[in-house]
Amino acid sequence: MITEFIAPQSLFHQQSDFNVEFVKNEKTNMIDEIRILDFTIIGQGESIDYASRPKLFVETLQEIGDTCAPENLPEEAWNYCPSIIPVSTINIFIDDANEALNLVENEECSKYFEISYVSYYDFIKNGYSWKGIEKPGPIYKMSIEDFNRLGDKKLVDMNNIKLHLPKELQTIEANNRYLIELKYADGTVCKFRCEPVPFLMWDRLWNIMKDYNTGFLTEFPNWNLLKAPRK
Repeated sequence: MITEFIAPQSLFHQQSDFNVEFVKNEKTNMIDEIRILDFTIIGQGESIDYASRPKLFVETLQEIGDTCAPENLPEEAWNYCPSIIPVSTINIFIDDANEALNLVENEECSKYFEISYVSYYDFIKNGYSWKGIEKPGPIYKMSIEDFNRLGDKKLVDMNNIKLHLPKELQTIEANNRYLIELKYADGTVCKFRCEPVPFLMWDRLWNIMKDYNTGFLTEFPNWNLLKAPRK
């Protein structure tokens, strides 16, 4: 089933890799809020597959029991690219003070976030099936506090870790920047700073809201359709 592992070395966030919703005021029929739903961080590192590291690749597949995958796997599973090292914890620190939550500069704010991630570990260990599993995946969503309490999470997809922001941390006027720190079971630590919505993308969101509120844009905006890069 697994065709490639990632040995983690760094993290990054693509500038358009987030989801928002435009909130309409039913009394005025105008958009008066842009709400961030989530943003994605991606783990990068050494690619480990049969071509690059055949011995390690095969040994890891044998260790987790991924040796006889059926042909009728879920379509989304073919893009699965998990970390070869279990993920232990994720911690988030805010760069600037936030009055709404009484946060000072560089204070940890992990407890205000939720996380969702993809893992087929239980699926593989259960004979490539979710049947009989109390909490079937492959997508798992929880508070970061619960995520960190779980201990080591195996086979976390490095292409699809989503962080969900609380309302108090997603105002356009306070475009917060965060230090995100991901720790792995072998002691590896990857960290980077990012803005969930970069300033240029905020500008684009503002223009979409303005175009709708002035009547230039007649259909209510759907960010999933609009977020593709301009050509």
